[in-house]
Amino acid sequence: MRGGRDREHGATAADRWEIFVLVFAAGAAVMTIEILGTRIIGPVFGVNLFVWSALLAVTLGALAVGYYAGGVWVDRVPALRLPGLIVVSGGVLLGIVPALSATVLRFAGSLGPRAGSLVGAAILFAPSLSSLGMLGPAAIRLTTRDVRAAGRGAGSVYAASTGGSLAGTLATGFV
Repeated sequence: MRGGRDREHGATAADRWEIFVLVFAAGAAVMTIEILGTRIIGPVFGVNLFVWSALLAVTLGALAVGYYAGGVWVDRVPALRLPGLIVVSGGVLLGIVPALSATVLRFAGSLGPRAGSLVGAAILFAPSLSSLGMLGPAAIRLTTRDVRAAGRGAGSVYAASTGGSLAGTLATGFV
């Protein structure tokens, strides 16, 4: 963040603003991945209940893993560079999906529509979604200045993330 300094406690107002922008963008990215995942998996399995259930399950499971891992990581390394590293990692992991998708879906297709859609979605999307899930706990830890206001801080981070998810959903579906 600004100045490149890593501090264990708190962030400047500018740092907090930048973190909230990242959280908003990551929330949008999560929903975009989830919705557009049907465009990658759908040609093999159809766009049906199995595919949507697989994408929803993978998204929720990956986010849960990311929330836990992000909490552990930020407690070990409470650095202001962490949110940027998390988002870049999520982008890189998502960036390799096109190169892997044909091979993964060929394998997953042999498993049938139920297991195949779930396995395909997990292999292709869980890594980037887990990475993006790490951002919430990191943002809460880095933007909380006073433990007595931790609830408000957590609520603000998740409100920004959900606002981004809403924007990402509407932009993906309607724009």
